[in-house]
Amino acid sequence: MKSILLTTTALVAFAGAASAESHASADGVSFGGSAALEYNDITGFNSEATLDVSMSRALDNGLTASATVSVDVEANGGVALESVDYVLTLSSDTASLSYGDVDPVAAAAWGGVDGSSFDGFDEDLEANADAGLVGTATFGGTTAAISYGVDLTANELVGMQAAVTSTFGAATVVLAYQDVDHDGADDGTAGEFTAGELLGVSAAMTVSGADVTLAYLTDMNENSFGVDVAYPVGAVTVGGYYSVNSATDDAWGVRADYDNGNGMTAGVLYESDESWEVTGGYAAGAVSVSGAIEGGTGVDAEFSLDASYDMGNGVVVIAGIAENGDEQYAGVSYALGEGASAYIQYATTEENDPDEDFAEGTTVGVSFTF
Repeated sequence: MKSILLTTTALVAFAGAASAESHASADGVSFGGSAALEYNDITGFNSEATLDVSMSRALDNGLTASATVSVDVEANGGVALESVDYVLTLSSDTASLSYGDVDPVAAAAWGGVDGSSFDGFDEDLEANADAGLVGTATFGGTTAAISYGVDLTANELVGMQAAVTSTFGAATVVLAYQDVDHDGADDGTAGEFTAGELLGVSAAMTVSGADVTLAYLTDMNENSFGVDVAYPVGAVTVGGYYSVNSATDDAWGVRADYDNGNGMTAGVLYESDESWEVTGGYAAGAVSVSGAIEGGTGVDAEFSLDASYDMGNGVVVIAGIAENGDEQYAGVSYALGEGASAYIQYATTEENDPDEDFAEGTTVGVSFTF
């Protein structure tokens, strides 16, 4: 099912329930929070709150100790603790060590090229990891990082990733590596990569006005090499990619993107699997509209359309359709001032992407930030 995509303007307008205004005190502690109360004609009443706390202290030896805590609580037929995110960091001007809810470093550093037979580096910690450990160090134009998952039950480190990013003149080079078992064993599966050893090297540079990216990936058995080129011609940027894969068919794609600089954009993409996509958009002043249609051989074409309008005086209206009109959503928000807002939302299906949730049915709510 294709997700309904809200426009940027709409997200900003409806962000009241998901954002927090921070308040700092002289003792190095800052805090913020949000709360919301909703009624949905399918699920009934629901209330949730978030508390965000940041603490920081400069130490005498040039290091800084900091910690962040985010607590989510939901009251729906009883009060339940939904999640707690916690990160403790010790840092200097050139290095840091963090523990808690952190992301693997190879996935964060890697860009790559489309068409590879590998899905890429794991973006999440291992399922058996209770927390993560990340260390970084910067030397001139080079930043090195390493991360592990921490299995508190087995009292061991799992899922190692490492990344080195260096700048050489106009080129940025990335070396990335992961081994879930950190034992050197070849436990990856090309074309279906979910866990195991993976090594990648990429270089991004500008050559005669063209943006060029080269990327190589290997699981020590199969490999993939790709190149992506994008070249601006006035308001149009033409480009494409080609990836050579040892485990699967080679893949390629060609594209063109238009941006007139005054809010009007358009794009077209065609790929070797005979899939295609055409997009368009306009954003200026109070109006934002975006649409897309995509299809392929043996696949019915699907279109989607999203729009938002800032009516002024704190009122924003958004609406959209997807799946050729089978899915619809609409909403109106009204800014009450001082971080508070009231809203009415409607959606034919529950949408969780992007972060702003539109529950299935009709929802009436109010949100506050503190």
